[in-house]
Amino acid sequence: MNPQNLDSIATQFQIAGAHYSAVIQPYALKLFFALFLIDIVVTWIQYTAEGQVDPSFFLGRMLKHVLSGGFVFLMIINGFAWMYLVIQSFSRIGSAISGLPALSPESVLQAGLSMASTLDGQHSHEESCRERPCI
Repeated sequence: MNPQNLDSIATQFQIAGAHYSAVIQPYALKLFFALFLIDIVVTWIQYTAEGQVDPSFFLGRMLKHVLSGGFVFLMIINGFAWMYLVIQSFSRIGSAISGLPALSPESVLQAGLSMASTLDGQHSHEESCRERPCI
């Protein structure tokens, strides 16, 4: 694997990220469930301490906690795969717009270097035109 190739660096980061995600996920789930339980208990304590709040208010608040907790749970479980899909969708959009067959870190760098050399060539041509008239 060529260390100068940006595609291989991106692949190394993706492999390391997948490994990190698999290792950290059980700890993240335990922490999430502990914090979610604390939040539910605190909500229940506040509800019983006030005593005058109607049950519909408590159920509405619990529904809000369950929906937001469910979203966080799904992000813990599927976040790495979803972010990869988001990045790939941007790559497909860029490929469709630019007309290039596939965009990768290396191809984007090569296209940027090509543009920079073209602009540098035009810049040096403009400088030579300042010194003598150009047709």
